[in-house]
Amino acid sequence: MLIRTPSFRYRLYSAIFLFLVYAFGIFIKSAWSDDYSSLIDPSGHALHATRDSRPVYGWSLNLLFGEFDSIIALVFIRIFGFIGLLLLNDLILKNLLKFECSLRIVVAVMIAFTLPSFQFSAHWATAFMMSWSAYLAVLGFELQKSRELLLKIVGVLTLVASLLFYPLWSFFLFAYIYGLWLVQNQSTKSLTRKLVKALCLLFGSAGISYLFAYLYLRAFDLSFNPRVGLVSLSSLPEKILFFFSRPFALTYRPFFTDSPSLVGVIGTVSIFISILLFLFWFRYRNLGLVVQHFALFNLLIIFTLMPLLAVSDNQIDLRFVASNTWLYVFVVIFLALPKNTRGDKSYGQFSEKKNVLVIASLLIIGLVSVNTNYFTFYRNPFLQKQKFLAGQLAACSEQDILRQVTIIKRSTPWGKKNVIGAYSQQSDLESEWVPVGAVYYYLKDIGLETRSLPVMVEEKPNGPGCYVILDDYPKQ
Repeated sequence: MLIRTPSFRYRLYSAIFLFLVYAFGIFIKSAWSDDYSSLIDPSGHALHATRDSRPVYGWSLNLLFGEFDSIIALVFIRIFGFIGLLLLNDLILKNLLKFECSLRIVVAVMIAFTLPSFQFSAHWATAFMMSWSAYLAVLGFELQKSRELLLKIVGVLTLVASLLFYPLWSFFLFAYIYGLWLVQNQSTKSLTRKLVKALCLLFGSAGISYLFAYLYLRAFDLSFNPRVGLVSLSSLPEKILFFFSRPFALTYRPFFTDSPSLVGVIGTVSIFISILLFLFWFRYRNLGLVVQHFALFNLLIIFTLMPLLAVSDNQIDLRFVASNTWLYVFVVIFLALPKNTRGDKSYGQFSEKKNVLVIASLLIIGLVSVNTNYFTFYRNPFLQKQKFLAGQLAACSEQDILRQVTIIKRSTPWGKKNVIGAYSQQSDLESEWVPVGAVYYYLKDIGLETRSLPVMVEEKPNGPGCYVILDDYPKQ
């Protein structure tokens, strides 16, 4: 029976582990940032995604948020996003375990999927497409290996769909290729062939996806958003500096979410580079091979982040560094653990108890990291926001609420947290598209649907009414 094979059992256990890791944040009621604009105006948000050259994501967003149109119903969209993560994890395990059916493969893959970047797929409804994009890219690449022309065509179409979903995560394909090559222990020539094939497939598919998106937009007399424009030659030096000091450097800070000082970056990056170099040395015992593998590793890291080099926008967020951080964690754990739980002399004299302790520690780190981040960035901010709205609306009569709720914009600066990207906001109410949806769906949840959406104004009008004053949001 299939379930009796070690490979299938490993894949099953891995899926169960990831479910236990992410389940709390999936099924508990919450909403964050773009979730509100997607709920209020799914077609508008879908249009914005389409103008970002992501029409497949736009169609999916319009469909899902049009169907699941309440905060409590967002659980179904998060489930859909998590299924993409499970499929990606399973596809990678299925292919890697063909060449080495060992526990270290399973642990390396699934712990890498507990990194902060992958949390978006499972805990932020609007980001449901991210892991699906990576899954479709890997699937398309694997389908291309078939001798049947039909499957090859399906592979190209799958890659095109991945790029029309979320292009940056399509480049997870390069992390997968390096991981597969490392496990197979093949020659550099073999890796070069796979890279050339992947580049040809991706750029060919990118051309098709761009043409499709362009023709689709032209059909509706629309244009691309400015942020998807290509970087200019004059901006190239600034772009290169940004690339290596931000997304590339974050490769060597995989579980961290803070935004450190320059000294902090140099310190942590140096430590994590040293760990990788030590493990390469431990495996190859040859300085030339260590340098070669380290150079190839960093080259593949650049490939995983290639879209960030190409576009003019210099924005950094944890969801942009999924592929490179996944690759780092996978490689480190794969090299650090023995080939099997009974130990492997080439990796040192590990006892079985020590192996179990190391693996258990890694599993606990993954579990604690994901759920700590969930409470820090999703659950607690949602509860604080609900508490704030409850306090603001408590002074309003039901008649005033039903007539009109007015939101007074904040006149003082919002505080910032020392965290990377969107997580640095004191509250997602800082984003101009959040307050209207947050107030509307809070009222809807307590059974008070207004006749019209709340409105936002600069100053509080004279006279009675129901007001939500964002200046009253408590400082932290």
